[in-house]
Amino acid sequence: MRQPELDHLPEILQRVIAANPKSEADLRLAGELILSSDPKQALSYLERADAIHASARNELLMARAYDRLGDKGRAKELLDDPVPGPAPAHPVITSRLAASANVVARN
Repeated sequence: MRQPELDHLPEILQRVIAANPKSEADLRLAGELILSSDPKQALSYLERADAIHASARNELLMARAYDRLGDKGRAKELLDDPVPGPAPAHPVITSRLAASANVVARN
């Protein structure tokens, strides 16, 4: 996206979420899109998404948000205590989880 389009992203995301506030996918996507620019708001969206449907992806994104907010301990907790259920079998997900855990552990 070009910069002028990004300027309106927070308002667009708020409208999308207002239209369907219980959509785990919309909340997760909103959190992921603003993770770099506004980790506090991203964390809010991601926590709401995780409350609707806990998933390893949500926890990974929340760990990244906590890491960006300087809370390395909470980020590490999320990475060390995965969501119950089957582990992600996809090699890209597995490698990203491992890489994120290594980054947090080093800090």
